[in-house]
Amino acid sequence: MNNVKKTIGWCDFTVNPIKGLCKGGCSYCYAINMYKRFPKRLDPTIRFIPDVIDEAAKLKKPSKIFICSTHDIMGDWIPDEWIETIIDKVKKYPQHTFQFLSKYATRYHKYIFPSNCWLGETCTKRVVRSTPVTGHTNYISFEPLHGQAFLQAGYDWIIIGAQTNPYVPPKRDWIEHLISWAGVFGIPIFMKSNLEKVWPDKLIQEFPQ
Repeated sequence: MNNVKKTIGWCDFTVNPIKGLCKGGCSYCYAINMYKRFPKRLDPTIRFIPDVIDEAAKLKKPSKIFICSTHDIMGDWIPDEWIETIIDKVKKYPQHTFQFLSKYATRYHKYIFPSNCWLGETCTKRVVRSTPVTGHTNYISFEPLHGQAFLQAGYDWIIIGAQTNPYVPPKRDWIEHLISWAGVFGIPIFMKSNLEKVWPDKLIQEFPQ
């Protein structure tokens, strides 16, 4: 489990029960660059090590824990059994909040998540593809923001960020567009620190209630 409060910002820790190179093929994925840079050190074979989630038992304070920061947990190459095992694991730690994030967010509807799970979708531009899961905190991560995106009602939180490695910042008007619509719908906003170069004002860093 990694402490990422200063680097990611919107979560406290990350934990990766699914190891190996993600098959999502996102051109902006920092993990792909890591595998290219360290081919002898990093094993690209996809494998499942669920017991790493139990490191949550060592945390003394309630924390926000991002599950699978280097993989897309809802990709169709991930077996149902792995996801169900992860869900069973996080049920053991109701004091913590477990954050999930996927480009394939429609798959969330197949499972029954405990109330301490936040379900997020990655959207880089245009429109959101899924519908919120009733009874949960649903959020959208516009990171990296690659174009003008359209926000809809029904979500509880949005994250806005730039592409890293290589750094590609979004246009200011793309950010302003999302902030405007978030205000209309009353949605809290978390702007990542990597936006500081294009957003001279104080960053908005809110969390869901």
